Amino acid sequence: MIELLALLLPIAAASGWYAAKKTFRSEYLTRRAKELHTSCTRGFGLLLQDKMDEAMEALSPVIESDAESLELRLALGNFFRRRGEVEKALAMHQALASQGGLSADQRACVSYELGMDYLGAGLLDRAEACFSALTGIERYRAASLQQLLKIYQHEKDWSNAIHCARSLQTVNRLPHHETVAQFYCELAEEQLAADNDQRAIQFLQLARNEDDRCVRASIALGKILTDKGLWGEALAILRDVERQDPDFLSETLEPIGRCLANVGLECEFPAHLQRLYWSYSCEDAACLLADYLRNAEGLHAACAYLQAAIAKDSSLKLSRKLMQLLVLRAEEGEGGLFGSILRSVAKPALARPRYRCVQCGFQGSELHWKCPSCQSWGTVKPDRDGDHISEQF
Repeated sequence: MIELLALLLPIAAASGWYAAKKTFRSEYLTRRAKELHTSCTRGFGLLLQDKMDEAMEALSPVIESDAESLELRLALGNFFRRRGEVEKALAMHQALASQGGLSADQRACVSYELGMDYLGAGLLDRAEACFSALTGIERYRAASLQQLLKIYQHEKDWSNAIHCARSLQTVNRLPHHETVAQFYCELAEEQLAADNDQRAIQFLQLARNEDDRCVRASIALGKILTDKGLWGEALAILRDVERQDPDFLSETLEPIGRCLANVGLECEFPAHLQRLYWSYSCEDAACLLADYLRNAEGLHAACAYLQAAIAKDSSLKLSRKLMQLLVLRAEEGEGGLFGSILRSVAKPALARPRYRCVQCGFQGSELHWKCPSCQSWGTVKPDRDGDHISEQF
């Protein structure tokens, strides 16, 4: 009995110690969970009230607890960045990056957030380094390439932008199919500025090969060929705009007229303008045809044409054009009166923008191939509802 008692006493003692430890640990974890819950609830409440310093103090017990707070610290860093407090976001994410014990996936996540912080702070070289390092990780490849594409566009590094866009095409994450073609057009513009027309032509041809509906490349290439006197080639390129995007026909009217005149086909120009007006309601074509008729057949023929066009489809723009011609046809005394009336009704038209972004509604007097407002490529087009008139009166 004594031997049995001596055997059981150590077992009982060990069992008691284990039970006590288990009870103590359970109570500790419960108390700790309550503390963290209280800190989170109070901290988030203060965040909603925009009391940042008090919120950070309330959340400090959670933030200072090691790996368990990783997601919370990442979320807080994002919150700071979105509020424009990039320095706070950087400090939090940099502290995480220097923390030991992170898995490879956690470290990649922190690196991506750091890249976004650097981007928000305008430190593009550091952001580029972060995102470039992440392109080899499948989970972050597409997102990092998209951020790199933004950086290269901002820096006008069009060659790297093309390479980046090609990589995004392989994962079907390129925002717009025409982007690569637009980058080639940007390279062409740089070459034109450097008086290297031949290299510019090569880039524009690459743009057309990349996207056969790239109207920008066709208009630019047609202009270069026209300036070089390559009338036949220019005519073929400019005529392709009708297939690519009829909204841009007004940009091709005068150069096509020059090309036709120089290849001995000037007689085809009136029929071309008439077809564009009747097929696409291109009012610029109708106005240009009126000018052609005025020079070829006189004011009476031009006015008669515009009257017939307005009778078919009322148009403020064509009406103003007709008023211009009536001023010229009127007697001298009445001409001054017509001119005064025309100037007064033309003022609203003169103030109207010529181009409009179909994506965000941005309006401007110049054609931007990348919208200054929404940053979309190829969405700014001639405003077909616009009403533009020369200031000759």
